[in-house]
Amino acid sequence: MTGPLAASSLLLATLALVYSQWYPEMVRTLRTNEGAKNKNPMDRQPEHREVRRIFYYRALPLLTAATLLVVVLLPEAVGTILSSLRLYAERGPQAVWSYSTVSTAYVLSVLLGIAFCAHLAQLTCEVGQLKKALRPKLRN
Repeated sequence: MTGPLAASSLLLATLALVYSQWYPEMVRTLRTNEGAKNKNPMDRQPEHREVRRIFYYRALPLLTAATLLVVVLLPEAVGTILSSLRLYAERGPQAVWSYSTVSTAYVLSVLLGIAFCAHLAQLTCEVGQLKKALRPKLRN
């Protein structure tokens, strides 16, 4: 189990590093371009271009990477949880003596990955909604 834990920790750390670099840019883009919705639709092309860039080259790739990571790690975490539940059903409270710090840390890292995906999904949706709102209208 230490191998999967080390791999998941390394991948989550890599995602966290990329997130820490991109998050300020994503939030700044959301804040600075929110007011552009009130502009004339033909005058907001630069803002739309910026939000579109953030959506396709920051938010969406980060969400995709986090989701793929969770999908890859989830089966082993579910197996660990089911194994723990079976052990508890067999032994009752005595099963606590079979506690594994490594297995628990692995499951916790997967749960944190799921929470991270939820946060990124919400952020990606916000950027996507702003991108849609800023889309220039075609002239008739």
